[in-house]
Amino acid sequence: MFCGRGEWRCEAGWTRQDDSKRGTGEDRAVQLGCADFVRAMPTPFLDLRAVCTSWDSGELDPVAAGMSGWQLQGAHAVSPPIEVALAEAWPVSPCGRFDEWYFFADVPAFGELHPICNWGLSLAEAGDLPGVPSGFDLEKQLDRYEPRVVLGDGQRLFMVSRDERLVAGFAEECARRRTRG
Repeated sequence: MFCGRGEWRCEAGWTRQDDSKRGTGEDRAVQLGCADFVRAMPTPFLDLRAVCTSWDSGELDPVAAGMSGWQLQGAHAVSPPIEVALAEAWPVSPCGRFDEWYFFADVPAFGELHPICNWGLSLAEAGDLPGVPSGFDLEKQLDRYEPRVVLGDGQRLFMVSRDERLVAGFAEECARRRTRG
């Protein structure tokens, strides 16, 4: 199980589909995506730069989208240092799902960052990916590139970070949104 190993902490905020086989359930009362979380809690993201690893299961082209200050590193869009105005207007893909972001203090050189949000797996099942054709080892990827935060939205909105307080804040925001609905 990925979440129980190493220093990485993760939290799945809520599920989008019936996932009763894994002991969770659908929560349609909360429609919280990556952009909603960055907009609601911008402080942890300020001064970081984001790398988009999945944009509606594809790639975000910041040049074509006219996103000032953004650039491409390989096939991935990289944000300028995040300021409040950018956080408050955080981009969301047209379908609003299957987006994934890696946040760094300093963006490392990388060939490709593999998103997990497109696999239809829970984070607990991420350990199964290395055995799948075209799969990858999420924990090795995290250890190699050391993002401050990973925020993704596939079947579930999720966060991965070594910062336990940030992950707890994420869980609280998801719970707050559930109780409002």
